[in-house]
Amino acid sequence: MEFEKIFIRFIEELYENRKLSFGESDVQLNDAHTVDLTDSLRRRISEQILLFYQEITLQKVDWTNRGNAGVRGFINILPIEVATGSWEGSLYFKGKSPEGMKNFKAFDFFLPECCVGFYLADENENPNEELYAYDLEDEPEPLNVNMEGYIQLLYMARGFSYWPYVLRGLEGGRDYGVTEKFKNGMPQVFPDFKWEDFVALYEKVKLRK
Repeated sequence: MEFEKIFIRFIEELYENRKLSFGESDVQLNDAHTVDLTDSLRRRISEQILLFYQEITLQKVDWTNRGNAGVRGFINILPIEVATGSWEGSLYFKGKSPEGMKNFKAFDFFLPECCVGFYLADENENPNEELYAYDLEDEPEPLNVNMEGYIQLLYMARGFSYWPYVLRGLEGGRDYGVTEKFKNGMPQVFPDFKWEDFVALYEKVKLRK
């Protein structure tokens, strides 16, 4: 998957949308196409995540519907060395260390109280491809997608606030009411968005367990 190309297309189309205002946004492409982690740490991370970071090292987008400030979107994909670092004393994680979750690493900290992450594999185990949503309160909840699927859905959702919980709802899990907000809010600012297309994409990319 060409992560850089689809991101550039995504961001160009997003910034052409006159219904949106933008807050702090940033992107850093990985011209060196290397991931600055030790070999032992790399072996504990899924190949899809490493492939993404070989093209993009940071991605931050913050948008608001000019006509309805309640409809917003956030992307905050952290540098891999930050994502895989310690929760303790981190600016992003505000010193909160998830009890019994030392192997859980957040990489898309889209809001201060909610993120998406992955589990580092234990030594001599194969990495787990699946990503998880975490609200900093309960246990991380499985999203049934890997990095490639997540990025495709993220861009279709344009980072709509709390959108990963829509995936939870599609699998019968709790969605905190996000699904209805998503279905109603997206067409307000993205006339090309179709709920049926989003569901179809999820069905296409979700992990088969």
